[in-house]
Amino acid sequence: MLAFLIFVALMVHVIIAHITHSLLEEVDNNGWYKSKYKKFLLIPGLPEAILVILVLMICGVITYAYIISLFKD
Repeated sequence: MLAFLIFVALMVHVIIAHITHSLLEEVDNNGWYKSKYKKFLLIPGLPEAILVILVLMICGVITYAYIISLFKD
């Protein structure tokens, strides 16, 4: 059972790494993210941390836009 859970955790990590790679390619406007950096996303915890940072940045932008629209009137 433990081996199965480790296998599932590894597969989930690889899937999250692929999702993070595709999101970083979409978000990259200045050309700082290269495809050769994909191998570093297999480091445990790194893609999860990047996804958390992206979500926080998106929430920050939405909050900033909402606050600015409140003070516009």
